[in-house]
Amino acid sequence: MRVSPVLLICALAACASPYDRCVSEATRDANTLSGLIAETEANIARGFAVDEQIEPRISYQYCFNRRGVWALCRERDIRTKKVPVAIDLAAEERKLNGMREKLAQLKAQAGRDIRACRAQFPDS
Repeated sequence: MRVSPVLLICALAACASPYDRCVSEATRDANTLSGLIAETEANIARGFAVDEQIEPRISYQYCFNRRGVWALCRERDIRTKKVPVAIDLAAEERKLNGMREKLAQLKAQAGRDIRACRAQFPDS
């Protein structure tokens, strides 16, 4: 039996305490922005961004068709490939500085929200 990853995440989220869910909600935006900052810093260090493109492919292989006869069957496959993309380094630096400023604000807000979570759920 195979379990859906979405169901697994929902089951794990249900196990989290109310305090943990509150803290997770309080830090979600800051964590997302931290990831974007890391990606932008990597792009600047490389000098280019990396974009993922979906590439549909068709392949042929032998299989049993609907009538149970051994035949050549067509299969569709979707692959992603990473493609370098040119970036404006000056614009990326400006964007990075703006994101760092916003992250400082979000961390301050997250700190206040976490204190509120502690007050709301003192047993945790």
